[in-house]
Amino acid sequence: MDIALNHSFGSNPQVRMYFDEDIGDWGQPSPDNPWFNQQPRHDFNVGYDYNHESEKTKEFCKRVFKFWVEEYRIDGFRLDLSKGFTQNNTIGNVELWNAYDQSRINILTEYANHIWSNYPEKYFILEHFANNDEEQVLSNNGFLLWGNMHSDYTEASMGYGGDLSWGVYTNRGWGSPNLISYMESHDEERLMFNNINFGNSSSDYFVQMSNTSLARQELSFVFLIPIPGPKMIWQFGEIGYDYSINYCENGTINNNCRTAPKPVRWDYLINPNRVKLLKTVKALNFLKTEYEIFKTSDFNVNLSGNIKKINLYSPYENVCIVGNFGLQAQEVSPDFPYSGTWYNYFEGTSLEVNDINLNLQLEAGEYLIFTDFETPTPDLSADIQLSFDEGYTNNCDVKIFPNPTRDFLFIESEYDIESYEIFDLSGKKLLHLNSSLKIIDCSTLGHGLYTITITLINGEIVRKKLLINV
Repeated sequence: MDIALNHSFGSNPQVRMYFDEDIGDWGQPSPDNPWFNQQPRHDFNVGYDYNHESEKTKEFCKRVFKFWVEEYRIDGFRLDLSKGFTQNNTIGNVELWNAYDQSRINILTEYANHIWSNYPEKYFILEHFANNDEEQVLSNNGFLLWGNMHSDYTEASMGYGGDLSWGVYTNRGWGSPNLISYMESHDEERLMFNNINFGNSSSDYFVQMSNTSLARQELSFVFLIPIPGPKMIWQFGEIGYDYSINYCENGTINNNCRTAPKPVRWDYLINPNRVKLLKTVKALNFLKTEYEIFKTSDFNVNLSGNIKKINLYSPYENVCIVGNFGLQAQEVSPDFPYSGTWYNYFEGTSLEVNDINLNLQLEAGEYLIFTDFETPTPDLSADIQLSFDEGYTNNCDVKIFPNPTRDFLFIESEYDIESYEIFDLSGKKLLHLNSSLKIIDCSTLGHGLYTITITLINGEIVRKKLLINV
């Protein structure tokens, strides 16, 4: 659960009970406030700043953590702005705020230990972004830490190289795989938006083309998920969401629209290339969670340059991953550790390797995953199973047309209609009418994929997919 205990706002009773209303434009906590600082201690503060060296604040926070764990049985916490859990005053000096702070380590560890003493399996994830020497200590103490790799994955995805090495916990000198690397988040621009608007090109390869951008999203995930350690996938990245983080409801792009509602494009699931991306991510997650090799501490990575590689080793399982982030085909060796039979994961084929230095040609944006153990071949077809069964309870024939439609939908059935309902893919009912009419006005529906449920006079219920193409 995402929780913000770094700060609070003026409606908080802890603020209001000890508050000087006449100071500044908005007032501030009074000097005798047992929980809050009068002034914030760092430049990224919002609202009013908790004093985490106050015993009252520590008692309060420990009660909050314990309540959520015991009342709601949550798996753990992601601490918002965890670098702010300090009393060191670094106003005007962000570099000093980023620097190693033992008091901050002590505060965070005390909170976590309070929960871990009774619930050792609970997660504490930090949105920290401090200098690596401090994050290394926190990792060793058992915390998971966000690892922002957005810039590097963006450069790689767009076709400008990109070095992904800092997304690997061992390259930071950490002893435990506690780095949560990610390429997109609520604070970062979408990779697909950058690909389509700023992607690189060669004479015959154009990253800015939508299908090419989607294929490079696949490539990026291939070099994110399999790296040992946890990863974060930001919502809809798995279907290539391409609206800017600053997209406004009127269709413009403006920094003031950072938190404006963004379109939910379930209709992306009828695009074969987006379905392939989704199924590729699913297949990668299956590998990551089903096979112990992806927990190995024995691995090599080469993540700079256009050709990138991940090699995972163990006595029982081995994996070789290679990808071409460049704009032209290249010859590349997967660096097989030994000769013998290797299996192409996505194609479901085998390769007899007689020379461990074997070179393979990779087209621009192409990737390969080889294992020395057999796995189920992933389903990468364009079809996707929706959350309902399209059909009916006997052999009565019901047709809807035209489908897709822009405005009116016609129903053809041997039985009269009692009622119909139209739902979006989240299950929200948008239209309901008790009517025997066999024509429906769909002009109020936006572009996208819907389901229509038709109840016939004989009691039969028919469900169909409906596409509105505005």
